[in-house]
Amino acid sequence: LGKVANRYVNFTVSTIFKCAKAGPTFLIGYFFLNRRYQCDELLAAFAIAMSAIFFVFGASNVDGAENFNMLGVIYNLAYLIFQATQLALQEVA
Repeated sequence: LGKVANRYVNFTVSTIFKCAKAGPTFLIGYFFLNRRYQCDELLAAFAIAMSAIFFVFGASNVDGAENFNMLGVIYNLAYLIFQATQLALQEVA
C-alpha cells in the first residue's frame, strides 16, 4: 500500500507520512492495549503529525505539483493505520 501511494504523491510526502507513524501507534496502544503515554511523547507525536499535515498542504500548492493527488494521501493514511496495528499486534504477541 505504501508503494501504491508513491504513484499519487512524491517520495518526500510519502516519507514524511511514514515518520508520523507514532500518532496512530499511540492511539491504538491507548484504546486497545490500555497503554498510557507521557505528555512529552504525546507532544512529540502531535508536532510530527502537524508538520506532516503542513508539508502535505504545502506540497499540493507548489508549482510542479502535477503528480500530487489526494488519493495518495488517503493511501498513506491507510498505510499508517495498518502499520500501527501491526506494531501493536507484535507487541501483544
